[in-house]
Amino acid sequence: MAKSHTAYADKHGPDATADSRIVAALSARAKDNTLSCAAAFDIAATLAVTMEAVGLAMDLGNVRLVKCQLGLFGYGGKNPLKAAPSPSASLRKALAPFKTSGRVPCREVFGIALRSGVPPQAVSNACEGMGLKIKPCQLGAF
Repeated sequence: MAKSHTAYADKHGPDATADSRIVAALSARAKDNTLSCAAAFDIAATLAVTMEAVGLAMDLGNVRLVKCQLGLFGYGGKNPLKAAPSPSASLRKALAPFKTSGRVPCREVFGIALRSGVPPQAVSNACEGMGLKIKPCQLGAF
């Protein structure tokens, strides 16, 4: 049996509170208690708040994150993540420092994409091809 969406709030403890501006933005943009990753990023940028603050408000409001911009989840079983069997030399070099831990933070994936001039999903695909897991999520989803 799948966990109830109410479990999202449990990881924050009983005293956790969300910024009322973020809560209002979520109310305006969420559909069926879901919000896309891109919309969450937009809320953070528009309100000049951290991604973590948006993730907290989503969790406390039981808003489920969908359509991860890295292609990791939220596409109704049609996951767009595709392992790049031979990532470019520049992506391999940018991801090399993460080989030891086997993990690349989501924030780093976006940074590498920006510096490399490629979409974040291209870096995600390179991670998959190199056997690197992306964790943690900027929004706290994983």
